[in-house]
Amino acid sequence: MTRSNTSQNQQSAQQKELDYFDSIMFINQARINSVRPVKSNGKTYTALSISLAHVDDQGKKTYTKLEVNARGDKVNAILDEFREEWPTRNDNNHWIADIAVGSLKDSLYFSKKYNCNKPQLRGRLIGLSGLVIGGKTVIAAKNPDNQQRPPVLVAQAYINEIDMANKKAKAAILDGLVTEPTYRTILLDFADIAEFNKLHQQGLCPRGYDFRHEDAKLYGILEIENALPFLYQYEGEDKSCLKGTLTKLRYLKVNDTVMTKKSTVKKAVEGFKQGYAAA
Repeated sequence: MTRSNTSQNQQSAQQKELDYFDSIMFINQARINSVRPVKSNGKTYTALSISLAHVDDQGKKTYTKLEVNARGDKVNAILDEFREEWPTRNDNNHWIADIAVGSLKDSLYFSKKYNCNKPQLRGRLIGLSGLVIGGKTVIAAKNPDNQQRPPVLVAQAYINEIDMANKKAKAAILDGLVTEPTYRTILLDFADIAEFNKLHQQGLCPRGYDFRHEDAKLYGILEIENALPFLYQYEGEDKSCLKGTLTKLRYLKVNDTVMTKKSTVKKAVEGFKQGYAAA
């Protein structure tokens, strides 16, 4: 490849990063229950059904369903390599792996077992490491200490409401094309966010949708633990949204002023890919 072609490819990759919002969830030791081919719009993809274990507010261990399609040459090459050992729903040969999921979204599915709607996560599998099959590690983990960590979502979002009294916030996660983004609502709990304290002192905390034309506009790169689907009812219908705990702001812009710039999205994502380290 010539230097000119290399330069063009690098520029193309950089332009693609600028054209798309990049929000990614990193999940440690996810349980992969099935891997299977699926057809959509005339194309064949590899789909995975995954369970995420977590402990609820009552201390009870529960599981969240995550449905993903594999994306990218690296992920698909790994899955193809172990095709003969793909787990299925009907056996107990599940895999364990550390995964990265892009385009994370919530949705509802009807559970025949419980005869009601249940919330789930959907997305694109874009990273896979620490793969364990049949109790044997076949791909090394990026973080080899083998400690269980909560899922972490690094997301670009507009922060639309901050309730300092109750330590709650509401944000809209951005995904897809910068020119035509999609928005996913996420409800956030938080403990001590220095930037929020400063905004509160300056009277700049946004108060919600009804005040959107009057309040400060907040755009940030958020680090969120346990971003999971939440079921609620609206006008008698089951609805879902994301809910999690905001632990850090990696970037915050208030109107036209940058308040915090700890990392770009690319550095935040790459930092977590390297063993969930801080970028």
